[in-house]
Amino acid sequence: MPEQNQRIEIVAGNDAAFRVVVRDKNGNLQNLAGATEITWVAARRAGDTPLISKTLLDGITVLDTGILGVELIPSDSIGLSGSYEHEAVVVIAGKRTTVTTGYLFVKPTLVPAA
Repeated sequence: MPEQNQRIEIVAGNDAAFRVVVRDKNGNLQNLAGATEITWVAARRAGDTPLISKTLLDGITVLDTGILGVELIPSDSIGLSGSYEHEAVVVIAGKRTTVTTGYLFVKPTLVPAA
């Protein structure tokens, strides 16, 4: 069962970092050493084309057992504002598992990027 209703807040056009907790079916932190794919995406609604997408070694790092670090760069969120749905998926031993779902809230910036 994925972690649900995970709320993330960022400011558009800023660097941002957050963690995603990954648990196995028993609620224990998942060993991610054998993961062949880890993806995090955000879209306006489920089924829409993702507006932000991060993958293992391209914005996502494994920080510890069951802990992912996701890093966004300013260009990921320039021009975005409002509420988006987000989801993370992990593939281990060919098994695809949604590990978190929730909402990404993007606040517009008052100071434009240089």
